[in-house]
Amino acid sequence: MDFNTLIDDIEGLVGKELQSIQRGSEIVVDNVDRDAESIVLHTVSGRPGRRSFSEITRLWNALRKQTAVHVDSALGGSGSSRNQPETILANLPYVEWLKLDGKKHIVYVGNNTHELGTLKEMSEQEYMATQHSIEMQRIADLVNLPRNLIFFGAPGTGKSYQLNKIGVRAKDNPDGIFPKEQVRRVTFYPDYTYSQFVGSYRPFTEGDKIGYRYIPGPFLETYIDATLHPYKNYLLIIEELNRANPAAVFGDVFQLLDRDAFGASEYYVSVPMEMSACIKASLDKLDESEQSDIESFFDPDMDFKEFCDSTLEYLTLPPNMYIWATMNSADQGVFPMDTAFKRRWDFRYIGIDEGEGATPTALGGKRLDEHTVGVGGARIVWNELRKAINMLLLDVGVNEDKLLGPFFLSPEALNDEPYGDDGKSRFVGAFEDKVLLYLYEDAGKMKRRSIFRDGNATFAGICDEFEDRGIEVFLQSTELHRDIFADVYATSDTVATSVPTEEG
Repeated sequence: MDFNTLIDDIEGLVGKELQSIQRGSEIVVDNVDRDAESIVLHTVSGRPGRRSFSEITRLWNALRKQTAVHVDSALGGSGSSRNQPETILANLPYVEWLKLDGKKHIVYVGNNTHELGTLKEMSEQEYMATQHSIEMQRIADLVNLPRNLIFFGAPGTGKSYQLNKIGVRAKDNPDGIFPKEQVRRVTFYPDYTYSQFVGSYRPFTEGDKIGYRYIPGPFLETYIDATLHPYKNYLLIIEELNRANPAAVFGDVFQLLDRDAFGASEYYVSVPMEMSACIKASLDKLDESEQSDIESFFDPDMDFKEFCDSTLEYLTLPPNMYIWATMNSADQGVFPMDTAFKRRWDFRYIGIDEGEGATPTALGGKRLDEHTVGVGGARIVWNELRKAINMLLLDVGVNEDKLLGPFFLSPEALNDEPYGDDGKSRFVGAFEDKVLLYLYEDAGKMKRRSIFRDGNATFAGICDEFEDRGIEVFLQSTELHRDIFADVYATSDTVATSVPTEEG
């Protein structure tokens, strides 16, 4: 169910007096204000109030990721900041509530079990009995997310950051979809092979003995986890997908990337004997409870041995196994991907300015697009300088995939602290080592005369000019260029967002 459908259902509560799990917190929903993205309400005692869509979103996302949600943990705060959003969702026909360990929780059960505008309490015994079906509903709700997904864009657009933010749930990222312990991450490089990715025979030591055995790679490890734990979702992250030859690395499991409407592989590949023994070792470790989980998930009448025989003979990706990757087409030396490989993936383009409004921890929570640094005796806004350089590159015919994203320089590099023994600030050093070198040797190699004021200068000469004259190192040959580069300089409104130097 998407969020718009949820809001439609909440509109059905308008005018109803909603009972609360927490007695004394009863409310009446007066209106759903879509323009203001809030729910207008009043308490039964007549006190008006509003609850923002963002609160409902946070709670709804938690319901879709956890079998039971303790609202205090999901929203924080106290009083109406927790009770009113909880009351609104608990009065929907597919949300029930219960007490676990003495604390009230709400549960998304996935189907209508009571009338709209009423509460339904489930016992802890009922919750334990239906926990598997609740997990199945959570998996079904993830079905609209692509199983095979590639994040791509220009360098520095934050592809890995976006993937991590969406995919990996951790203490510092509670809105991620997959718990951190159910995520594996691997980085491809030119010599990366099928045997490293899928698995192969490798030497091992056990006590004083040295021998060989089949060692699974990250692909097979994730596959085994997802197959043997069908009530959980697993994510395999591949960084820099096209820095290796992806068709060679995937080998025959490339065939499995064709998924049906439910997310399972449409085709299978036979399991080699040595891989079969590796999978069997994992099957043998399952206890009776885990075996029962598998049987009840697929077919209550299915014998566990039947499942084992099929798993050891055929390899098919289960619907709860997701493979997401990042790709940078601007890098030199990357491998091309053929059409047959690419058509098995969904692609998400990360725009050149996407993420510029982020508030990285390294900047003290300040917005990246407002942050200033010192260079050439002036203060400039890094994000505006990046945009000015991109405009210059586009004007001289450089392709979009070679432009600079907002994270081309890490947030940690955007400060005025001394860098090394030469007295440079950290920003100046990073700008020379990364941006100027990238423009000189890669993106603008054939366009130096159209990018730099002294297009014949050596790289060392360009760095010296940048330290002395700042952004005047770039050629500003037209009035448009001069206007764009003029916007780079910080105003009195932006200077306050800079990171102070040790002297300041």
